Amino acid sequence: DMWEMIRMTLQYFSPEEPKGGEKSRNVTIVDFGSVIAARSYGDHRISGDSIYHYGLEARLLFGQQLLHELFAAELRETGELNSII
Repeated sequence: DMWEMIRMTLQYFSPEEPKGGEKSRNVTIVDFGSVIAARSYGDHRISGDSIYHYGLEARLLFGQQLLHELFAAELRETGELNSII
């Protein structure tokens, strides 16, 4: 099942606690598949430049996700994320 594979991957690459107790990340995952799945079928399908490509809208969506994750990682490093939440 695709969703189980995604869940296992996210769990595998989640931050681990080394002996010092501080969490660290060495890999960041942007789960584009889960986001684009809702926009891949039926009336909500993104119309791309061909039936095989999502086109600019999907590329912008991926860029938005990546930027969000990079900003969140920076906020986590500085400790500012906890003050926002």
